[in-house]
Amino acid sequence: MLANSDLQSRSNAALPQPTPEQNERMLVILDMLISLFERAHLVAYKDDMTPTESRRWNSWDDFMREWCRRDDFHNALPLLLRGEDPGFQAYIKRLAHEERGTPLLSTD
Repeated sequence: MLANSDLQSRSNAALPQPTPEQNERMLVILDMLISLFERAHLVAYKDDMTPTESRRWNSWDDFMREWCRRDDFHNALPLLLRGEDPGFQAYIKRLAHEERGTPLLSTD
């Protein structure tokens, strides 16, 4: 992230007018991020968690919600979720809907 500080990936808003090269770099970062989120979901998420497991999972949930509020991440989700685990897809789509107030548009 430090090497790509021009992408302003830690701000709450998407980059206003990214260049094609910035778009490409951001898409690579978002792709890595969605892979990380999916791995966390597969390894740590359970419907019935102990208080300790729930506390750990809530950190991931908070981080995913933060990204779902960003326009660039939200708009890229249909592309990013292709081929991902169906349970994870449903989970993050629900988060995106809760954070944005609108259902995620599909590119299918």
